[in-house]
Amino acid sequence: VRSALRRIPAVFSDIVTSEAARCYKPDTKIFEYALSRSHLDPTSVVMIGDDLNRDCAPARELGMQVIHIDKSLRLETKDQTSFPTLTSVLPEVEKLL
Repeated sequence: VRSALRRIPAVFSDIVTSEAARCYKPDTKIFEYALSRSHLDPTSVVMIGDDLNRDCAPARELGMQVIHIDKSLRLETKDQTSFPTLTSVLPEVEKLL
């Protein structure tokens, strides 16, 4: 995960892995763990994920803003923003922050 994130022109203050949180998505505990480490309110967090059920649904359940990476862009959804690549998301994240 860390090596992939180094290729993205963005700065991350923290990276949370399932191993560190000792739970796996779609369990909301991994997102709660990340929120507790960052001392942030879920409404001020943008979660970027590529799986609607394992990433987006639990994050949205906690009140996070959600951006979906849909490489095929085949999904037509009304309740989140979808992008084909992680790097194409960055301008949208900047708007949300």
